[in-house]
Amino acid sequence: MHFGLNTFEDYSYLLARVVDIIENAYEEILIIVGGDYIHVDNLQGTTEKGTYVDTVDFEKAVSDATKFLKVIIETALQYCPNVKLTYLPGNHAPSNDYMLMQVIKATYPDLNVDDAITEFKHAWLNNHAIFMHHGDKRKASNKIIEVIVSEYAKQWGQAESRYLITGHLHHERTLSNAGITHYQVMSPSKPSSYDKRLGYVTSEDGLMLLEFDDVKRSAIYYL
Repeated sequence: MHFGLNTFEDYSYLLARVVDIIENAYEEILIIVGGDYIHVDNLQGTTEKGTYVDTVDFEKAVSDATKFLKVIIETALQYCPNVKLTYLPGNHAPSNDYMLMQVIKATYPDLNVDDAITEFKHAWLNNHAIFMHHGDKRKASNKIIEVIVSEYAKQWGQAESRYLITGHLHHERTLSNAGITHYQVMSPSKPSSYDKRLGYVTSEDGLMLLEFDDVKRSAIYYL
């Protein structure tokens, strides 16, 4: 989402669409804070590795990021009996994103929050195994799957179907491989100054919501 580079006002149209879809009243909802939720990791406008990306209004970035997520969580808790949230460390602002998760946990004790500082995550949606990684530590799909099979062998074997969600690269790509479908999801963010310098400005932007029935992924909403 890269809040700071993007504002709450920039994303208000997306939030309205997300709320409309949540109000369909699902049995379960998994919210993935998939890394780079806030654009920078400190007041100096750099990532965790010290790479300068942009000067941002830090106070507004944190305020906007919190407000956006709270609307989604509160709507989900109102319309769904089982709401889960997973935090993934990204390469832009893992520390700030993690601190935001602590605020969320304290504010919503009924929300099931996975805030472990680990790179590869798993969650259940009914009998579907959802595997997650930001996409920066392992970029090749087969390499991520190798890690997943190693770390989550039991969940892999128990699953009716298996899905891998990654981001980082900001463009959409879908791969089916070895019994798992990998969705590399797009980002709604505008290009940063770093992206512009390197020419990463051609990807379609947007937000993807995946819907599942009892058997498999049944729909993708492109917002």
